[in-house]
Amino acid sequence: MIKNRNMFLELSPLPVSDIEALRYAGVRGETEEYENLLSLCKAELLPNLRGLVTYRVVDFYADGEFCEIGGIRVKSRSLSKAFFGSKSAIIFVATVGLTADRLVKKYEGISVSRAHMINALATERIESLCDSFADMAQRELFSEYALTKRFSAGYGDLPLEFQRDIFMLLTPEKYIGVTLNDSLLMTPTKSVSALIGIKNK
Repeated sequence: MIKNRNMFLELSPLPVSDIEALRYAGVRGETEEYENLLSLCKAELLPNLRGLVTYRVVDFYADGEFCEIGGIRVKSRSLSKAFFGSKSAIIFVATVGLTADRLVKKYEGISVSRAHMINALATERIESLCDSFADMAQRELFSEYALTKRFSAGYGDLPLEFQRDIFMLLTPEKYIGVTLNDSLLMTPTKSVSALIGIKNK
């Protein structure tokens, strides 16, 4: 287990789930009209996406109220509970790139429905990329360990401001071109930062 060293990889998301994409679009029940729109969006968006991930394995310690993650101390009972038993953690940032942002902006003034569907499909893609990374990590990197579900800043009582610490540790702007603004929003927007706990089986 390599600790405290940035790693980078290009990874394909899992196959597209039309049901999930339509759910993100707010579609209740599949209809031919929305299915056709989704097909058009897939043809335009998918060939231009790249799944990029940068990650680091760090020491993790929790005492029930505070957590220490790679030497950074943060108060979060929910993270402490979710990562119970973990002695290490994976910190990662993943993105599918700027293509979705550009297409959404392009279609906002032409077809609101198409812009909305592209946004929903891109959301499904980044979530799928995170799942693909977790699956790969369990299968290829940490097969002798158990991994927790991923946990992001802003979830539970883990402060959203912890995003700054993640970016300080990983410098994803250098590795995968993801930046963080003063409002703690990432660019490209279809990016995710998260932690995964590592513990003995």
